[in-house]
Amino acid sequence: MKGSRFIGIVALCVCLGGCAAGSPKGGAHATHNTAAPDILYTAADFTLRLPAQWQGAYACREEETGVVFFEEQNSAAGYGGELFRIVCIPAQQKKEQPAGFEKLAERDGAVWGYLRPTNVQFNDGDERLTQAYAHMSLQVEKVLQSFSLSAEK
Repeated sequence: MKGSRFIGIVALCVCLGGCAAGSPKGGAHATHNTAAPDILYTAADFTLRLPAQWQGAYACREEETGVVFFEEQNSAAGYGGELFRIVCIPAQQKKEQPAGFEKLAERDGAVWGYLRPTNVQFNDGDERLTQAYAHMSLQVEKVLQSFSLSAEK
């Protein structure tokens, strides 16, 4: 691994604090709050509110660039299913924002934002898969509006 890439990955991991891997596992967790119908998705550095209807229908995975949220049926069927990804760009890489990056928050020079997929992520020939993806995709803006950084440690 080249030095600068390694530093970027390490910085991203520090930024994300070992965020979710799987559905969700690892450094993040999701809890279903009975007082509120939403699913509270909590990572080391941020929190998102996912609609209660997403219970059992979404998956998330930690990748080199951040945490990716998927619609599970299309993902399992091999059509991608990506809804959005949360990305943290460390201060020293701030000028290297990927195309389509939209800022959500900033702290200590690091910038948190999101990316939406730019290609088709569902099987448009299968009405059930199309509807499953469309239903969740329409709710992504509200999910992203719920983004908040965790309290500083």
